[in-house]
Amino acid sequence: MVNLSSEKSFEICMYLLEKRQFTQYSVKKNLKSGMKIVNEIFKYLESKKIIKKSEKFYELADYEGLCLAISYFRCMNDSLLFSFSSNYSKEQLVKLLPDKTVFCLETAFEKYNNYYKSNNVFAYVDEHDLFDLKKKLFVKGSKSSLFLFKKKPLLNEIQIDRKNNSTNLLRTAVDLFCDNKALLGAKLLNQFYKNVVMK
Repeated sequence: MVNLSSEKSFEICMYLLEKRQFTQYSVKKNLKSGMKIVNEIFKYLESKKIIKKSEKFYELADYEGLCLAISYFRCMNDSLLFSFSSNYSKEQLVKLLPDKTVFCLETAFEKYNNYYKSNNVFAYVDEHDLFDLKKKLFVKGSKSSLFLFKKKPLLNEIQIDRKNNSTNLLRTAVDLFCDNKALLGAKLLNQFYKNVVMK
């Protein structure tokens, strides 16, 4: 049974989104995956017309469809560790977060879109940092909200934009689809593939 939210399956899907053209062997080799799981995912995605086969390789035919397919198996709320409504400003909340924080969802989206603003802060954190962080948060209210998630599936370095301490454009897009914000996610996908074509 295919589960696109498992660590290895998710890694494969992210690879397909980035590369757009691929073979089963290239996925197996580059991600050190078993051929069985690669074959299962390819069969599933081909049956949904998300990828299509040509003579020499497979091609990603529906990138939004792939993100939607992932979202059927993965919901951001399932990874939510902690949420807090406060009278802190958004900037104050950000300063309270641990150094290894990686911003995600709308907070990451803001870094790729100059017109979108939100009072909420969304971030991935290490679970062991949560106890100390909770002790700092004591001013409750309705000025801003904080949503913290565990890094699941695991965030690898490729999926992190270290310049902004946020998820990269593709991971942000996928996370948004998995948080019922497909319209925002689709904007980032269009932005990513437009840049790829221009290069």
